[in-house]
Amino acid sequence: HLSNLSDDKGFFEVAETYEALRDQGSDAELHLAGPILSDEVRARLQALISSSNGRVRHHGPVFGTEKRDFYRSLDLFVFPTNFDQEAAPSVIYESLAAGRPVLSTNRGCISEMIIGERGAILPARDGFAPAALRYLQTFDSSDVAVLARATTIKAGMKTEAETSRAQYAALMSLLGAKEPGHMVQEY
Repeated sequence: HLSNLSDDKGFFEVAETYEALRDQGSDAELHLAGPILSDEVRARLQALISSSNGRVRHHGPVFGTEKRDFYRSLDLFVFPTNFDQEAAPSVIYESLAAGRPVLSTNRGCISEMIIGERGAILPARDGFAPAALRYLQTFDSSDVAVLARATTIKAGMKTEAETSRAQYAALMSLLGAKEPGHMVQEY
């Protein structure tokens, strides 16, 4: 999970999901990145860390290559956002660009971003952790599966980017732009 660590961005659902996995005997690790936004989050995070035998780690805010490496180190990115004004979160695009599938909630354009091998859209709030556990029962985290999934996700993202570039160029041409990104302003 990478975001502002807050209720709105799904921190408590992430914590609940990890605890449920741990209670089932999983040796899963939880890596969190981003600033802590409340004392309630800080307290819950400290409790998670102290009860995890080193399997929960807070990386703090990450940027640049550290952020890229954070995504690449994951098997799965979890982003159960509850933010009312969520649109197309860059963290989802960043995870997908690293070839990592995403578990998220249906906000804004997220259900259009996460399709097929890219992960799953799960219920919000109380329904998230049980649905995540069901998803994880069939999730293959072997090196072969991770590589195959990453290859598929990256290929899909590349195709999507090429389509977007072509649509943008066509739109700019239609609008009379002289160069991509520079519209002719005539009133």
